[in-house]
Amino acid sequence: MRNLIKSMPFEIGLCVLCMIFCLGILISSTRVQENTPQDTISVGTTEDAAEQSTESETKAETVEVTPEPTQEDTDGTESEAMPEPEPTPTPEPTRQPIPTDPVDQNALESLINPSFDAEADEKRSSKRTQQSKILNDHELLKEVLVGKDTDPIISDDPEDLNLFVATNQVGDTCYSPLGFSEAATKTYADMISVAADKLAEMDIRLFSVPCPTSVGMLNPYYLEQMHSTNPDIILKEIASKTNDTVINVNSYKNLHAHQDEYLYYHTDHHWTGLAAYYAYQSFCACAGFKPTSLSSYEVLDEGEFYGTYYANAARNDLLTVDEMIAYRPKGNYRMSVQLSGGSQPQIYDNPIVDYSDRGQYGKYNTFILGDNGFVDIENLDLPDTAPSCAVIKDSYGNPFCVYLSQHYKHVYVLDYRHYKSPVAIFAESVPIDDVIICQSMGVSQTLQAQQVLRERLK
Repeated sequence: MRNLIKSMPFEIGLCVLCMIFCLGILISSTRVQENTPQDTISVGTTEDAAEQSTESETKAETVEVTPEPTQEDTDGTESEAMPEPEPTPTPEPTRQPIPTDPVDQNALESLINPSFDAEADEKRSSKRTQQSKILNDHELLKEVLVGKDTDPIISDDPEDLNLFVATNQVGDTCYSPLGFSEAATKTYADMISVAADKLAEMDIRLFSVPCPTSVGMLNPYYLEQMHSTNPDIILKEIASKTNDTVINVNSYKNLHAHQDEYLYYHTDHHWTGLAAYYAYQSFCACAGFKPTSLSSYEVLDEGEFYGTYYANAARNDLLTVDEMIAYRPKGNYRMSVQLSGGSQPQIYDNPIVDYSDRGQYGKYNTFILGDNGFVDIENLDLPDTAPSCAVIKDSYGNPFCVYLSQHYKHVYVLDYRHYKSPVAIFAESVPIDDVIICQSMGVSQTLQAQQVLRERLK
């Protein structure tokens, strides 16, 4: 063959070589197809008519689908069927309500503190093995109140007392931790017991009304995450350490029974006017008064309100904007407000001052015009023989005092952070029947605040 090709002209020899090359490719392709298994689709024909018992049957074409090989086919072992693919998760809504069940801890920590330090948290957790652990060390107490990785901002100056410095966020709401200090609790109980004994000699009753904060409405899972204590534990501890002359008011149970209502602001550390009303109901049960119905008040909706938490929240874009709603008592009143540093008192005709047109950030001042050293709320519809009271309070007491005006001719409001004189001296100069201590429960658990309060209760 080689000699034959050599004897041919060049052009003819080239053509012959190309034909031989193409024929080789065709033969190779045919062999590959014959050796390739028909795994997916195979075509067959029916048997002859004599074997089918039906003469009219003709050749029929059928399609057979061969299943994919399983693990058993490949390696001889038995395996389970492949699981169904998981559905694509639905995106979370922009704003979420407060969760009622525990969620993923890592997700929770990202909301509670964006700069969560696991090592630091482990050290803190080792110091408190349970949420109701008694904290005797004052430095530990400050740490619990302030929260994780936050420097305390507590002024020694009573005029600049700032105890709400931690901003923990769960869903659309912010919270301050609530620690429990045996030292602060004992100091508070001893202090008000001495004051109650002294006032009892003057035939004056003393009521202790610590105000539960919003963190107390959360379930135990979140209380533990925030190193906080159930307010009911603290209230019972205070009551167990006071003398019989102290009338202890536990408003937590009544508040908790209404926890699905608008009791606390989402962007502020205070309670709402509605929460103060439920605390007022608890007070009336202890004081022997019949609480006035909430329907007897005029509802004043002052619009959107942004509170103290808003600027410091980890994700304030997730916070629900608050509404300032106040319950304005009907009737005739004269409220005299001595402003801090002012000379002449300002006079108003109701303990609720309309702040609808005063911006979105200071509307908590709608309650008795905010925090001032001395306020006198006089109910002009009550006779002069009606009882009067003095309320020693912080800002939690502001909406609470509004409801007291329904039972007392005069409600003398003394903000112990600004009012300088001892209450005993005040009681000797102004006839009163009751003294009511109304302050945030968080403040009642701080020694700094108790030192200031002690000066007022001498």
